Amino acid sequence: MIALLLAATLAASPQPPVMYNFFDAADLLGHCAARDDKAQVRQALCLGYIGGAVDQLLMEQAALSPQERTICPPAGLTLQGVAAHVLDHASWAARERDLGASGLVRFALEQAYPCRRTLEEM
Repeated sequence: MIALLLAATLAASPQPPVMYNFFDAADLLGHCAARDDKAQVRQALCLGYIGGAVDQLLMEQAALSPQERTICPPAGLTLQGVAAHVLDHASWAARERDLGASGLVRFALEQAYPCRRTLEEM
C-alpha cells in the first residue's frame, strides 16, 4: 500500500521545466530592428532584454579582479548606446550559428568597451 502511494506521488510530481524560448541573436536583432505593426512593442522588448543582459554582465564583471575584467564601460553608458553597439554587430551575429542573444550582447560590449591593460599588468 505504501509503495503504491509513493509511486502515485512520484508520478504526479511536476516535471522540471523545459528550457525553451530563449532568445538567440537572430531573435534579438529581429526585435531591435522591427518595422512592422508591433515595432514599438518589439523594440521595447529588445531594449529590455539588452538592459537585463548588461546588468547581469556588469555585475559579473564587478565580481572579477580588475585584471580579469573584459568589459570596462564608460561612466556615461546608456541603454541606447549599448543597443546601437549590439546592432553594429548584426552582420557578425548572422554568421554565427546558434549564437545566444546574451552572447551577442557580451561580444558587442567587449568590442565596444575593452579593458585597457598596461604591460605591467600583463
